[in-house]
Amino acid sequence: MGRAREWGWLAAILLAFLALAVFSARSMVPWDDEFGYLILGPLALTGQVRLFQDEMTGQRLPLPYWVIGVSQVLTGANVLTARLTSVVLGAATVGVTFALGRSLAGPTAGFLSALFLVTHALVVGYYAAASYHALSSLLLVGGLLAISRERPPAWPVVGMALIAGLWLCRANLAVMVPAVLVYLLVRARSRGERLALLLVGLLPLAVFLAWSQEHLKILAYVPLASRLVEPLGYRSLFALQDFPEGQPLAANLWWGGRRHLPWVAATGLLVTAALATRLARPRVRWPAPPPLALFMGLLAVYALGWQIMIGHMYLKQVSAWTTAFAPLWAVVLGYGAAVLLAPGQAQRPVRGGR
Repeated sequence: MGRAREWGWLAAILLAFLALAVFSARSMVPWDDEFGYLILGPLALTGQVRLFQDEMTGQRLPLPYWVIGVSQVLTGANVLTARLTSVVLGAATVGVTFALGRSLAGPTAGFLSALFLVTHALVVGYYAAASYHALSSLLLVGGLLAISRERPPAWPVVGMALIAGLWLCRANLAVMVPAVLVYLLVRARSRGERLALLLVGLLPLAVFLAWSQEHLKILAYVPLASRLVEPLGYRSLFALQDFPEGQPLAANLWWGGRRHLPWVAATGLLVTAALATRLARPRVRWPAPPPLALFMGLLAVYALGWQIMIGHMYLKQVSAWTTAFAPLWAVVLGYGAAVLLAPGQAQRPVRGGR
């Protein structure tokens, strides 16, 4: 496929995403989490409030508030402009997701990765919300795209710097930063590269915590570290409120499975097709997956596990949290489908499913 055709098909995917996302931005009923960004965003950006002052619960990190706050400072209080800001970030995420899939296994993987992302209605809906989901996804997938380039060594450092932005984006997503840092340190080619990775990976968190004692309040939400800040009077919101008794695990799995049904079904179909092909054509040798593709699959599972641990008192929220790192699994699915559907790989009935 020529580059002109690639750009044409990518433009069509982006236009379809924008149409659905803008419709969602205009149609969705606002909820309390959005109002927090709309009201506190411009106040935090202009210094009128501090997100960790005494009356704040202290679990919200500043970067999404600043980004949403810019739209409100420029246009005044307006839900639609805040949501359209997220839509623009979401569109950029779709484009970068295509580029990441393409870097792993060519244009087919790129297009499939983008299509898996934009055809998941839950993802599109949260990307159209005035919240942190689209921004977090863009930082994550943008960093991974830079890492995929590997040479010169500066690119992994750039990627680590982008992903380190999650330190300031959302506490439950920050758990991915150390995992990416360890992966890059293992693959680094020199001591200088390792030092640069450590610097850009840890500096945002260090500066944030050192900037003000109030910022230590976020540690109240970190296991074990919460004991260090309890003498300062900092306790998590979770420790200060009673949660209703949760539903059985099976009910929560059913809830999450329904909300992510397209990807649950796609994952099941790809695994089934791969097993069927392996049994029918045992001599077929699939290409070894790139290390980054394997890492992304593991990172998605690792991040999901952390979301379950963090949100165990109310597991229904986990299905929404996962949209912030949705591009990880979209690229995994896109890569797997591209390999399976390549000529000479799968059985004819499987390839006919294209």
